[in-house]
Amino acid sequence: MLDMPVSGLPSVSAPSYPLSRDAFAAALQKGLGRALIHLREQGGAGFEALLREACLHNQAYDPQCEADRGPWLMLLLDAAGLEPRLRGAILEALRAGDAAADCWDVLQLCQLAELLARRGVAEARDVLHAAFRPLGETDDLVGGPEIIALDGADGLRFVASRIGEWLAADQRAGVSEMPVVWFDEQHGEGAAAAVLRSAAGHDPNVARYLAYLDGLAGREIGGGATFRDLHQLRLSPNAQQAHAARWRGVSAADVIREIEQAPPGLDRFGFQYWGVHASSADLEAVLGRLVAETEPGRLCKYLHIFWRRAMPRLPAEVPALADHADADVRRAAIRAMAAIRHPAARALALRRLAAQRHDDDELNLLVENYEPGDAERIARQVAMPDDPHRRHSLIMDLVHVFERNATPEAAPVMLFCYEHTPCSNCRRKAVGVLLKAGVAPAWLVEECRCDVDDGTRKLVEAGGAA
Repeated sequence: MLDMPVSGLPSVSAPSYPLSRDAFAAALQKGLGRALIHLREQGGAGFEALLREACLHNQAYDPQCEADRGPWLMLLLDAAGLEPRLRGAILEALRAGDAAADCWDVLQLCQLAELLARRGVAEARDVLHAAFRPLGETDDLVGGPEIIALDGADGLRFVASRIGEWLAADQRAGVSEMPVVWFDEQHGEGAAAAVLRSAAGHDPNVARYLAYLDGLAGREIGGGATFRDLHQLRLSPNAQQAHAARWRGVSAADVIREIEQAPPGLDRFGFQYWGVHASSADLEAVLGRLVAETEPGRLCKYLHIFWRRAMPRLPAEVPALADHADADVRRAAIRAMAAIRHPAARALALRRLAAQRHDDDELNLLVENYEPGDAERIARQVAMPDDPHRRHSLIMDLVHVFERNATPEAAPVMLFCYEHTPCSNCRRKAVGVLLKAGVAPAWLVEECRCDVDDGTRKLVEAGGAA
């Protein structure tokens, strides 16, 4: 069943080893475990240039959201026997410190330098310390997390002293509280403050940074909230309850007045959080105003109320908004309908699927309106776009549908998503569906044990119980 041909989406079967150069390059870019399996079984002959490129340039689809690649790349280099040959290129790229380099490339080089230093490569520690600097004009710090993880309290003192030097020169880029956060995450809340206060007595630069942090703690951020307030709210076990209580104090009349009086394009998305905690009567009140509204910006605000909370009913006017001239209104209406099980929502999903219209997230209408046999229909009728970003968006929708409807018939579609998504997060979710449905093939489970994503590796080790 897993390898049956599907007319809309091509079938997926086990990879064949040894991998071709193109297949290895694709696996390397996506972070698929087959790249590591190939190197362990076949060696790295012919692939040194590809591995060097992957080390020097972060190839993740979305590095901001996906797992760090440094540890996985080191496994690849070890399996290929190339770590001694490529460490010089890695350290030289970090030492060069090209200001125009992609930030994700630089941050990956820092990860690799830390790993090399942990292996006793003294030069790696020196290069990492020399590379420490602000990332452009931002508050991000090149090498900061790695230096603190590697050297502990000594690393924190080094980082704090350098930041103190920048403060003395009135240089504000790179000056933030994040070194404290990184150290406390590893050593417990308050540990960084103890280290800094001890060091401040003999290092004026650390004292200057500590004074900056003390000032930051009382600074107003906005709306009367201070940094300390926000930090405590984030750490408080009652934070979610307090957040919900504040929303429950907002009435439907308050929401309607805000939507009607504020500029239509301002703050469209916050209303969804009110909808989660609103009473049924309040939802009915705003739903009545929604069906009478015609201005696109205000329509979006009313529709966003129902993104996380199903409508109490589905007025006929809402499905009609799926054909609105404004793309934002179309998507907002479809997402609002996706939270409700209703024949009209299912009918719209099937019409759009048959017409191969997916750009407004129509597949999400099947999350609550899925019926047996839909997997085959989706596989047969869905049209995969050529544009990589639209393709990724569509794969995200497919995974979303089957996360809620993890049945054996989902296997061909989820195998397609596993194989063709550029994103390790979507791949992990597809694996979760296959495991939950009991249809993950043995080759895929073995491959996932070597995946770039730690969550995927843990998922298969747990048998899908994540």
